[in-house]
Amino acid sequence: MNKLIISACSIAVAAALITPKLVSNHVKSQVEDIVAEVNAIHGYQATIAELNSDWFNTTGKVRLNIDFVELGADDVHDVLDNFYIDVNIDAQHGPILTKAESLIGLVNMSVNLSHQDLRKYLSWDAEKPLYNASVLTDILGNTSYVDVIQPFTITDEENAVRVSYEGFEGAGEYNSGNLSYVGKSKPTNITVEDVKMYIGDIDVDMVAKASFADMLQTGLYDSESTFTVNTFTLNNEVEDVNAKLDNISIEAISKVDEAKDVASLALTYAIDSVNAEDFKASDMALAMEFNNISKTFVTAYQDNAEMFSQGSEEEIQANLLKFAQENLLPLLTSEPEFKITSLRATLEDGIFESHFTTRLNGISQLPNIVENPMFWLPHLSADGEIKGNKKVIKSMAQMIMESQIRSNPDAAEMTEEQIAQVAQQQVPQLLQAFIQQGFIVESETEYQSNFMFKNTALTVNNNPVPFAI
Repeated sequence: MNKLIISACSIAVAAALITPKLVSNHVKSQVEDIVAEVNAIHGYQATIAELNSDWFNTTGKVRLNIDFVELGADDVHDVLDNFYIDVNIDAQHGPILTKAESLIGLVNMSVNLSHQDLRKYLSWDAEKPLYNASVLTDILGNTSYVDVIQPFTITDEENAVRVSYEGFEGAGEYNSGNLSYVGKSKPTNITVEDVKMYIGDIDVDMVAKASFADMLQTGLYDSESTFTVNTFTLNNEVEDVNAKLDNISIEAISKVDEAKDVASLALTYAIDSVNAEDFKASDMALAMEFNNISKTFVTAYQDNAEMFSQGSEEEIQANLLKFAQENLLPLLTSEPEFKITSLRATLEDGIFESHFTTRLNGISQLPNIVENPMFWLPHLSADGEIKGNKKVIKSMAQMIMESQIRSNPDAAEMTEEQIAQVAQQQVPQLLQAFIQQGFIVESETEYQSNFMFKNTALTVNNNPVPFAI
C-alpha cells in the first residue's frame, strides 16, 4: 500500500515538473502560429520582437505593423505613417499558478497593447496599459478571458477636437471549439468645433464555432453576433441641427456547409427610432442574406488580395479580370443568391416595406467575360416587391423627382422651393401613368408593385414587359 502511495505521489510530482515545459512549448508555438496567420492578411505584418521562455514562464513582444496605403486608407497615411502596436505577452505555466485566481491550470497569460507615441494623442491612467486581456486555460484545456480598454481622453486644441471615452469591459470563453464573448463599451462624448456627439453604451455579444486562427483566415464559420448602440445624439447649435437615434443594432449570422463547400451570411441593420428636425422614423431595418458563397472563391480572393491594390488603375483592372477568369467559376457553380429580405420603415407619412431576391443558376462553365457580356442573362433570376401607404410612396416619388430636377443643367437657377413645387405638380401625373401601364397596383390605401425576371422574360404585376437583349 505504501509503495502504491509513493508511486502515485511520484507520478504527481513528475507531472507537476514536466507539465510547465510542455505548456511552454505550446505557448511558444501558439504565438508563432498567430504571427504567421496575421502575416497572411493583406496590409498587416507581425514580427516577434522578443520571445523568452523558461520552464515556468514565457514573456515576449509581438510588433504589429499596419500599412494603411495597402488597406486603401490613403487619407490617414500621413498621420499614421509607420503605425505599429506592440503586443506584450506575460504567461505563467501550470499546473501550479501562483499569479491567477485559480491555483490549478495549464496557463495564465496577460496580454496588453502599447505604443510609445500613443500618449501623445491619448491620455489615460499612467499605471495601466490602454488595453489588457487576461487569459486562463484550466487543467482540462478550457479557456476563459477578460479584457479591458481603459477610459481615455483626446484633446486637440488646434483642431478644436475633444473626445472623452469611458472605457470597455468584456469576457469570453473558448471550450471544445466554441467561442463566446460579451462586452460593453461605456459612453463616449465627442466635440468637434460646434458639433457635439454622444455615443451611449455599446453592447457586443458573439458566439462562434471557430478558433482565433479560423477568424484570421477566411472569416467563414458558424457564428451569431450582435452589436448594439443604445443611443446616438448629434447637436450643432450654430447650424440648428439636432438628431437622436435609439437602439442602433447590427446582427450577423453565418453558417457553413462543409460538404458543399459553401457558406451563408445574414445581416440585419436596424434602428428603433430616429428623431430630427425634418425627419422622424421608427422600426427602420435593412435585412440581407448572402447564400451559397463558395469557400474556395473566398480563400482565393484573400490569397490574391494584394494584387487588387497595387500598380496603376489599368494594372489593377487587368488583375481583377484575370482573377475573375481563373477563380470565378466555383462561386458561380455554387449558385449564389442575394436577398434583401426586408427593407422597411415607419415614417410620418406611413409605412413602407419591400423585399428583393436575385440568384444565378445553371452555370457549369465560364466564358470569356469580355467577349460574351450577355452570358449572364439566361442564368439570372430575380423577383421583388415594394409597397406602402399612398402618402409615403408619393413622398418618396417626390424626393426622386426633385433629385432628377436638380441634376438637370436647365434647372441650375431654380430655388429649392421652385424645385419642390415642380416635383409636387409632376408626381401625381407620374404615378397615374405607372398605374395605367400596369407598373403600379392601386388600392384604397396603398400603392404596390412586384416584378419577376426569369428565362430572360420580365413581368411586372404579372404583366409581360418587353425586354430587349
